[in-house]
Amino acid sequence: MCRCGRGYSGPSCTVPVCDPPCSNGGTCTSPGVCTCPEGYSGLWCTVKKCKYVPRQVAYTRSYTKMIPQRVQTHCGAWGWKTCTSVRQVPQTVTQKFYRTVYTCDPNA
Repeated sequence: MCRCGRGYSGPSCTVPVCDPPCSNGGTCTSPGVCTCPEGYSGLWCTVKKCKYVPRQVAYTRSYTKMIPQRVQTHCGAWGWKTCTSVRQVPQTVTQKFYRTVYTCDPNA
């Protein structure tokens, strides 16, 4: 029985060794190098690949803005005249927005 050099094993010392061993059906092709099957990646084939699929997600934002409002009041010395003035009043505005979110679809 022979003693194999670092990174190899087997009766003729031709079988490469990966430590840790390749996962998910990966093949150790040279010392410390895994060749991963379709759908996996990473040093030891532990990362599942997927296709990122975009989708639109709605969200709302609210803010307050000042808007002009016409106000009629009685004016004049005896209040017999009608005067119109403009004053600023707060109004809440809500807007709907969309953002793109990417999710992993391993079947795509």
